[in-house]
Amino acid sequence: MRLTLPGVIRGVVASLVLLGALATAAAADAAPSLDFLAFNVRSGSMSEVVSFQGDGGPACAQAGVCGYSGTISYGFPAIRGGDGSVLLTRSGRRSRAFGFATVSIGGLTSATVNGPGGGQPCTEQVLHRFDYILMSGNARTLRVQFHSPDVAPDYLETYCAGPSDAGLGFVPAIPSLTIKTKGLSKNRLTVSTSSVKQFHSGPFVGTASFSVNLVLARARIPSDFDVTLSGAARAARAAARR
Repeated sequence: MRLTLPGVIRGVVASLVLLGALATAAAADAAPSLDFLAFNVRSGSMSEVVSFQGDGGPACAQAGVCGYSGTISYGFPAIRGGDGSVLLTRSGRRSRAFGFATVSIGGLTSATVNGPGGGQPCTEQVLHRFDYILMSGNARTLRVQFHSPDVAPDYLETYCAGPSDAGLGFVPAIPSLTIKTKGLSKNRLTVSTSSVKQFHSGPFVGTASFSVNLVLARARIPSDFDVTLSGAARAARAAARR
């Protein structure tokens, strides 16, 4: 059993979210305005179960995984805590929103994979301390994305052969959903979705079952944060005038 070390990822995601929003604001014709939505993740659970086998085709032969089959599961029954934010830019009638949430968890990835020659299966367990949710859209709606191909870590990754979250995300076999942006200002907002999908990703075919349930609640923004946000807005306006 091994433990992932995703602490650096949170800071990277936060920086990308902020820089992406400011770049969009700077490119707009009119002087942009910035709004900040903050929320807590009060409770949550997630389950991802992937059953797979080599597809028997050229990709399978090239990757050397023909005859492999197994199951990889990931999930957590509850969270220890979590928070998130969305940065919203407006310029005239145009708006863009970027954000993310981080949840502190006791997540576990378990793999059992059988090889083509029989014998003992490959097994491994990986512990995860954090999970991440991306949000993008505009002032009206936000797309909520789980296990994005653009963000590490890969929650299906083990030493055993098998498909990746990135591969399933590109298919796509992991669902996303849409919420109203103003919903993040509510005292309580439930984000929930589930699906069972057949997939063909790289040299593997199989079935991916996914479900998630999160309860979000509006968070109070510290008064001194307004100063930081105002400074970012001034910088974006200055860039737009250049």
